[in-house]
Amino acid sequence: MSIKKIAQMTGASVSTVSRVLNNPDYKCQDSKLRDRIWKAAVEINYVPNEAARSLKKGGNADGPKNYYINILLTRSDSSHSDPFFDELLRVIESEIHKNSCILSRVWYNSTFSDDRRAAREKADRLADEMYEQTGDRCDGLIIIGRCSKDALKKLKAAFKNVVSVNRNSTNYEVDEVLCDGRKIASMAIEHLLKLGHSNIAYVGNIRNEARFEGYMEAMRKHDIEVLPELIFDTDQTESHGYEVMENVLKSEERPTAFYCANDITAVGMIKCLKAVIDRYAVKSILLTVEVTLITVTVNTIFGIFAAWVITKYRFRVKKVLSALIDLPLTISPIIAGLIFVLTFGRNSILYPLLTSLGIKIIFAVPGIVLATIFVTFPFISRELIPVMTAAGTDEEEAAALMGAGFFRIFTQITLPDIKWALMYGIVLCSARAMGEFGAVSILSGHLRGRTNTMPLHIEVTYQAFDFTGAFAMSAILVVMALVILVIRNILEYRGRRNDL
Repeated sequence: MSIKKIAQMTGASVSTVSRVLNNPDYKCQDSKLRDRIWKAAVEINYVPNEAARSLKKGGNADGPKNYYINILLTRSDSSHSDPFFDELLRVIESEIHKNSCILSRVWYNSTFSDDRRAAREKADRLADEMYEQTGDRCDGLIIIGRCSKDALKKLKAAFKNVVSVNRNSTNYEVDEVLCDGRKIASMAIEHLLKLGHSNIAYVGNIRNEARFEGYMEAMRKHDIEVLPELIFDTDQTESHGYEVMENVLKSEERPTAFYCANDITAVGMIKCLKAVIDRYAVKSILLTVEVTLITVTVNTIFGIFAAWVITKYRFRVKKVLSALIDLPLTISPIIAGLIFVLTFGRNSILYPLLTSLGIKIIFAVPGIVLATIFVTFPFISRELIPVMTAAGTDEEEAAALMGAGFFRIFTQITLPDIKWALMYGIVLCSARAMGEFGAVSILSGHLRGRTNTMPLHIEVTYQAFDFTGAFAMSAILVVMALVILVIRNILEYRGRRNDL
């Protein structure tokens, strides 16, 4: 079978097929094309034409003997489940073809990596079945991944020239290519310790695992006690990594760092974190919108009422009321938050009453709403007071003398005069409510997914070094602010035209 056949099967050019088969690092424009080429090569048992290659190089046309090589991956029962081993397989396949050998078969069978399963499902029978599938075309077997000792003996008996590629030694049962798992783990733990972590968890297999030994060795070296709850003995799969992180997030005391003995397990843990962070982000957006809507509604009602009282009536404490409306503008939001804590907190007079009624203010949404209402209260009333003062009371008094009720006077006389100022105040109130940080930070308790608004979520993600998440949420907040700014400018323009 030739390269042309593979090109026809995959729809790639002959030159592209040649580059992929002879260079495992070659990157195609279509990321899936390389997978299709390798799959086709295995399917047709492709072997390079060594005679043609020798003639091209000016050598002898009589090439060496072709050897049939088989590969067994013990990581999982299906292909494309572990990025590391997938890439390792491609490199080995490329070397097989470069050396004029034929890749006869590739098996995926995790039974050989588990001592109990290998004994239960009879590894010797599985090894014999694998050899029969080769049709005696087997000059060597490459085992990628962990293999139990008993299963390794069975495979060695069935196949000749067995080579193991793994991070844990087989005690020289067969020829092997190893990475020093103990040293790798020890170096990783040393790095985490230098960063200031001591509560470091281990995630992975602990039986006959060099990386676990390296983890324990590094922790003992620094006299750090390894608590049982820091050890997560789990299968090295993405789903088990996801499950581990879910359990960690449910616990009250969490590790500050993790060492994963396997890449795919770490991928599962990261996916779990990403899913949780995404949920937190959505909840923070929804909470911000909810608080803003409640705040704007309450401040609109009380802002109109306050402006009406100040501009339509005369009374002695009028200046005092006007000063109280401006009070939130003169007080720091953090001080405002502390005032609410003193008023509704555990040591306040109102706390027993609120507790008996089942009402929670501090570290709950009601506290966030109250703080936001207080901070944004002046924005609507201060936009309405100048307009209502300029309009005077003559029209309302005339309508009242003619028998019109309060509601009719407000909707048909007052509201048309103040509508642009009212909408302008609502826009300013909305912008301030969405961006409020100080008072909300004091009252929220930073409970992710429960009391964190968008500004608080940005702070938490930034402090957790999730710069991408922080800037993404910041971008959303900026877009919302720009929309409000555009609306404000439109209303301001319409208001000026109306005055003319």
